[in-house]
Amino acid sequence: MMTTALVSEHSHSPERAHSLASPPPGSPAAVGALKSRLNEGADDCPAVVAKLCARWRVIIAASGAPQWILQHRGAGPKAWRGDFFCQTRQMLLLAIRERAGAVDPEALAIIMALPAHIRDARS
Repeated sequence: MMTTALVSEHSHSPERAHSLASPPPGSPAAVGALKSRLNEGADDCPAVVAKLCARWRVIIAASGAPQWILQHRGAGPKAWRGDFFCQTRQMLLLAIRERAGAVDPEALAIIMALPAHIRDARS
């Protein structure tokens, strides 16, 4: 669908439209984009639930057992590191209080609105 829209808006060439929508499949750029989307340590990780403050955030685990991960920002290409792993909101809140300190009130409201257990979260 996106390719069709790009063809009509930007060019009459499907190849041109594909290049505007995404890198060619199998290209280094496409592989890099896929790894970035799946990399829980990346800044652009799509699984972020809430950014608590500059150095702390909560994500949903990309694989394995369903769990929330409290991450701490370090240095390097995989800057975000898992610090605490849990399946209940209560334990997540406790870990945030003990580890992250002061957090953004809007982010805290997001965490408070999470289900009591991750198994009850919508996909």
